[in-house]
Amino acid sequence: MRGKRGPKGPKKGGPGRKKGAKPRHPHPARARQMQRRTNRASRTLPQPHRAQQLNYARPAKGNDEEAEELQDHYEELMGEFQELDKRAELGDVYEEIGRIENHLTNLPLQLDELRARGFIHANRLEDRLEQFDEKWDEDVRPRVDQMLKSVVTRLDREVEQLNKRIHPKKRVNETMVDAMEAALERAEESIRSSEDRLESLYEAVMEGLDDIAEHVDLAEWMMTQIEESPEIELLESEGPILAAEVEWETDGEEEGPDGVLYVTDQRILFEQKEEIAKKKFLFITTQSESVQKLLLDFPIDQVETIESAQESKGMLGMRTKDLLNLVLVPTADHSRLRFEIKELDAAEIATQIKRVKSGDIDKDRVEEFMDELEEAQAMAVSFPTQCPSCYAAVPPQPRGTRSIVCEFCGATIKAQ
Repeated sequence: MRGKRGPKGPKKGGPGRKKGAKPRHPHPARARQMQRRTNRASRTLPQPHRAQQLNYARPAKGNDEEAEELQDHYEELMGEFQELDKRAELGDVYEEIGRIENHLTNLPLQLDELRARGFIHANRLEDRLEQFDEKWDEDVRPRVDQMLKSVVTRLDREVEQLNKRIHPKKRVNETMVDAMEAALERAEESIRSSEDRLESLYEAVMEGLDDIAEHVDLAEWMMTQIEESPEIELLESEGPILAAEVEWETDGEEEGPDGVLYVTDQRILFEQKEEIAKKKFLFITTQSESVQKLLLDFPIDQVETIESAQESKGMLGMRTKDLLNLVLVPTADHSRLRFEIKELDAAEIATQIKRVKSGDIDKDRVEEFMDELEEAQAMAVSFPTQCPSCYAAVPPQPRGTRSIVCEFCGATIKAQ
């Protein structure tokens, strides 16, 4: 028997959301984000050093070959000075500080939009955002500003002194060039040390926010794939966990349909999504067609064992493929399923499937969506165990299922 799902709800409500569901209250991080936009315009960083215009010194006197060799060495040092002068602007540091500010400004909004679209797990993301927001504003950013003021002042002074040394008023000679080279080495070490000290202050915040941004990007891609699918319908209260590009190795064949594997807190789905060649000339595809079709859709409770593995591929076995192997219950449509994971990590997918089976995944559900979970659980418990028309046994249904069609008599069986 297969669950009967109603038409897709409006996109604004998010897949699987019940009409009239209690709206989310804005998370504190979102309110801070609105204030951040106001503060950001008024809070400026210390102005970085600006690279200077170069004027080359006159070449040294001497025979033509010696003078040319010395001039070449001098011009090489001038090129190094240009690079150091540019590095003294601390462009990478200012870019990374800007990335942190952008993450703290934009991620709360992106996450709120994802919640409205139906991404209702990974509840620690908001808390982590708020922690990084407070740490940045109240601790890290003030220390970065203070260090930048002293570093910018010092580098300005050092580069100015180096500029005078690299642009002597008299003709250059070998002794002067050697001194210039030593001064450039000291300046490079000073700049590198300054960059490292500054980065050490904000590195933990930046890496943490980059990790959250990666989670948000993956969730946005997953929700977009679901919303664009003509066949996938989420059950009431059902929450998507992850999606990955995979190849389903059907019936032991190494080549199978490519598409997207979805894991929700209720089901596993595989949707074929690829371009298939229709005509070829030699090895060149001259005509193709897009194929998008839901090939697998079954309750996650049908999974008995889960295993991730790596296997050699290619003629010489020089490459490896990441595999997810599932063994299903005897009553399932398939006894075994084998997927080559193209994105994400098979071991992580296996872990999440195990968490769904154990019920541990429900701890990750956002608090605002817990009420609908309890309602769906109560509905699943009260679902009929046999068809009221032909009395055929009805297998347990995923929570959130309101009705199914009896595979024996075609009658509609509704939740009580």
